[in-house]
Amino acid sequence: KHKYIFFDYETITDFDELSVLKPYSLSIFVCDQKEMDELDKFDFENNKTGVDKIIKNNCDNFVGFNCSEKLFNYIKENQENTIFTLVSFNGANFDNFLLAEYLYKHQMESISNVCYTNNQLLNFKINRRHNTFDIAKHLVGSLKKNCKSFKIKCCSKKDLDHNEIQSIYENDKKDFINKMKNNEEMIIYNNYDVASLAVLY
Repeated sequence: KHKYIFFDYETITDFDELSVLKPYSLSIFVCDQKEMDELDKFDFENNKTGVDKIIKNNCDNFVGFNCSEKLFNYIKENQENTIFTLVSFNGANFDNFLLAEYLYKHQMESISNVCYTNNQLLNFKINRRHNTFDIAKHLVGSLKKNCKSFKIKCCSKKDLDHNEIQSIYENDKKDFINKMKNNEEMIIYNNYDVASLAVLY
């Protein structure tokens, strides 16, 4: 079987981290072609009830500084007889690096066939079978701009004040994750990033 994992990280800035950017939330939308077509149909019809139902069934949000580990465990636990394509928006410059960093640190034997060129991490394999794909390499502009250009309706990308999230982290690092687990606006924003990406794809 072939399935898609549309994934998107949310990060805060922490200068004590090696890469400065620290992922705290990760949403995934997992589907096959049939489910993706169904989501596209609901969005075209502006059927918010249908869209919300698919997002509830197919979307997971991992909040925590171990969110990459949770994604890797999901893949490992669900990969039997399945090949995943991990789809991101601008992953070659961002999301792919965060996932690869986790794999190099903790699951070195699981990453292979790395395609790195012109400072971009275009692709790599996870467990020698699952690939990454960056849809932004084939489009112009931001995810929000493309949602508008392709007339994506109720699945369209939401807005979030990232400066406010950063302030919450800086003011209370110890309780930051607990606050994010209860931050419904952030979780919805993250989930709609991957749902809009699925429709865009």
